[in-house]
Amino acid sequence: MKYLKKIICLILLITILLIKNNNVQAKTLGQFKSELEETETKLKNNQIEKAETEEEIANTKERINELNREKVRIHDEMDKLNEEIETLTADIEKMQKEIKSIMNYYQLSSSNSIYLEYVFNASSLTDFIYRLAVTEQLSVYRKNTIDKYNKLIEEMKQKISDLAARQVALNKLEVELSNELAKLGNNLESISEAAIDIQDEIKDLKSKIKLYEETYKCKDSEEISACEDRYYQSLNGSGSMPSAYGFYRPVTSGRINANYGYSDIYGSAYHYGIDIGVSHGTPVYSIANGQVVKVTYRSSCGGNMVYIAHIVNGVKYTSGYFHLSSINVKEGQIVTYDTLIGYSGGAPWIEYWDKCSTGAHLHLQMGTGLYTKDYLWYSNFQARSFNPRNILNFPGWGEWFSGR
Repeated sequence: MKYLKKIICLILLITILLIKNNNVQAKTLGQFKSELEETETKLKNNQIEKAETEEEIANTKERINELNREKVRIHDEMDKLNEEIETLTADIEKMQKEIKSIMNYYQLSSSNSIYLEYVFNASSLTDFIYRLAVTEQLSVYRKNTIDKYNKLIEEMKQKISDLAARQVALNKLEVELSNELAKLGNNLESISEAAIDIQDEIKDLKSKIKLYEETYKCKDSEEISACEDRYYQSLNGSGSMPSAYGFYRPVTSGRINANYGYSDIYGSAYHYGIDIGVSHGTPVYSIANGQVVKVTYRSSCGGNMVYIAHIVNGVKYTSGYFHLSSINVKEGQIVTYDTLIGYSGGAPWIEYWDKCSTGAHLHLQMGTGLYTKDYLWYSNFQARSFNPRNILNFPGWGEWFSGR
């Protein structure tokens, strides 16, 4: 019972989405303009977020640089302290030798050989007593100095230990900041990618609004479907898009380089169309009568692209032609199956901006419904895609064909 409820909920959700997608034509021109304003606001917010993230990245980099500068200062200070310890240690060793020598002399002056020492070294008894007193004072002074130096050495060692601990803490902080910098970099990349999508969305909306205003002559309060009906009525008296009775191949000859669906050529990625190998600059035609609903220039994946909506035998379709070197049609234009829509491209040494092509070819993609009329975005077109072989006669992979 639980699974049945889940299935019913899923069916309801899909139905709602389909209703939403299939009611695009119920929108008015004014609603499209409002949507454009909202999308432009979204882009402004995206740009603000991008600027804030870039500032955070700059601040984090500066903090890391400051940490590195402090680590260098600590390293230099530790080297200096170690040098001072070595110097003090050498002075202590020297004074210890002197004390030993003085003590040897003092002991000698207290032995039975005192007179010999007196005879050989002192000029008088007073001189001898003076030397003995000075020797004792020097010994005490050096012992006090050694104690002082040892205390200094201990203090320096403690300072070195504290600096080493500080260095460890700085290393840990640097790792944390580096991780934070990596996250910020990923965020910036996501924000930049989102900006591209938003910009494309704005471009599409502006293009649609221009089409509805200039070609269909829509008013802000008028539903798009009513404008389209009036437009088609003026063209053919039927009040609907020109219909067709069949499909034709988009080029007069070519080789099938890639099939629809999963293939070894694209690894684990799904291929939503058929790739037709042709020479660069080959004429490309519409596969049936219809209307150009979208034109895209210099996409980073697909290059120059044309989308054409068709009604064939009462069924709605949309065809997409990717990797074109040039485009000969414009949005809103009515075309027939023999209309030249553009020329093939896809050569990376020519169409360098098209990152999804490795050689000259035409990518033909098919979807159900009328793109930009029954649904708005490429993701919907992609979700509705089907194998072009379902409606067109193409040979197998690697084989050539001739004739439309």
